[in-house]
Amino acid sequence: MQHALCHYFFAIVFVAVVAAVASTSKASISENCNLFVAHNGSDQNGCGTVETPCGTLAQAVAAAKEGAVICVWAFEGAYELESAIVTNKSLHFQSLNG
Repeated sequence: MQHALCHYFFAIVFVAVVAAVASTSKASISENCNLFVAHNGSDQNGCGTVETPCGTLAQAVAAAKEGAVICVWAFEGAYELESAIVTNKSLHFQSLNG
């Protein structure tokens, strides 16, 4: 009984810690990034938020303001460019999850 109770307590603590880390990391990511890019994103008007990321690096660069931080969700695969992205803006890129 004591052994089962210990596992139950551990499971509750683990879930609480994971939930706290997930909410903290999303808040800190939002503070550090101006635009987001993800494979499952879309290049529709207004893309670039954490909830609606852009689908391509080119769209994020086009939408970015000078000095912006573009965060790229790097879950699987690579972002392949069909052509070079040329800009005169000073931008910063950050990889998330990879």
